[in-house]
Amino acid sequence: MRVQVEELYPGNPARGGAKPWSYLWAVTIPCDSCKRRFPLIGSLTLRHPYHRTGDPGQAMRLMVEGDRWSIQVVSGVPEQSPTFASPAGQRGKSARCPFLDCGAVHSLDTVKAKGFAGQYIDTMLAVAELEEGSTRKVFRTPRSEEILAATTLAIERLRERIDLPIESIPTGNTNTIQASLFGYQTYASMMNERQLHLFSVTAAAVREVHIELLQHVSEDYAAALTAYAASVIPRQLRRATRGANLEPMGKPDGSQQNRVKISDVYSSQSVIKHQVDYAEAGATAGPGTWASISETCVNALSEPYWPGPLSTRSPPALGGRQPSSCRFETRVLTFWLPIRPITI
Repeated sequence: MRVQVEELYPGNPARGGAKPWSYLWAVTIPCDSCKRRFPLIGSLTLRHPYHRTGDPGQAMRLMVEGDRWSIQVVSGVPEQSPTFASPAGQRGKSARCPFLDCGAVHSLDTVKAKGFAGQYIDTMLAVAELEEGSTRKVFRTPRSEEILAATTLAIERLRERIDLPIESIPTGNTNTIQASLFGYQTYASMMNERQLHLFSVTAAAVREVHIELLQHVSEDYAAALTAYAASVIPRQLRRATRGANLEPMGKPDGSQQNRVKISDVYSSQSVIKHQVDYAEAGATAGPGTWASISETCVNALSEPYWPGPLSTRSPPALGGRQPSSCRFETRVLTFWLPIRPITI
């Protein structure tokens, strides 16, 4: 699976080829007044400060020059207002053109109408990496090859696949699947091209593992192992798609711990929210990735048998039977089930 998506997630040469943890995206729209495109950003905060560790935090700064805009990643708290927010003392969000000679305000209904008109274009704003030697998330601006891989190259790879989801979002679900309020009419359109390719490849890998399992174990056991592997996909989807925003923990005053994570797409038990700026987990390690979520699945399955961290456990005999092991290409999923060990 990793081989098929490797080129879409280039590593950072400055960090020995290490892969980023996450990518922050935003939808851009054309201004009704000046006609220039600008990003819809609901929050400029990337990581809150934390005084206990001397961490100043990080934020985005939106720069405009002539007809162009760009993002700078700076230390500290945001110095500007978001481009997509509720005016002070008012309810309901609106989009503000950031160009100094314009500043036109677009109502929420106007923003939604632009989605139905097909005027949205995704753009990458920032990249998050795991700081070497720690779990702290450090942000930077994306490199040109990262943008190319996530857009042009991802679109090319999508054209090669025949197993993409085609299901439409049923009508009358605007309150539960809020992306449909913004013109997204299929479940596939709730992802950007690279996400769609990643989940398509993941589903295909699970199917291939099931076929290979049938050569070694019974149909029931193969179905059980495959079901556990497949269960990781919807759990991963809960931290993916356009409903998953970056969620900096802590406070702007630096008084609380400042972990950063990708939020759940569910705003309640029945509502899948929509974000005009959203976070995309990478394909290697970190919260929201296959490696992270599959590990929690493994831990849950093994917990009834013996305690302790998974890395320190020795497979015990369970009534004369040993735990099993199921290997997915370059990623290992270990299912501690009371049956003979199987490695694929």
